[in-house]
Amino acid sequence: MAHSITLAELRKQLGTTINEVAYGSERVLVSRNGKDVAMIIPMEDAQMLEAYESYLDEQALEEARKHDDGYRVSLEEFLDNE
Repeated sequence: MAHSITLAELRKQLGTTINEVAYGSERVLVSRNGKDVAMIIPMEDAQMLEAYESYLDEQALEEARKHDDGYRVSLEEFLDNE
């Protein structure tokens, strides 16, 4: 569960907040002017997110290859049709 901190508070407590995230596996939601604008997450979470995004990219590529009919156009043809 993430806890919230304002950007102004984060500026004052950056070191402590980073330690909470790095060593306590906390997630910290950062808000500015009452709106959530960012989240600080542990490296493990970021690595999992990157791996998941790569997996989704691979799945999308595999799906696109299934529907590829082999038709190609040159860059010149593409630009001429704009």
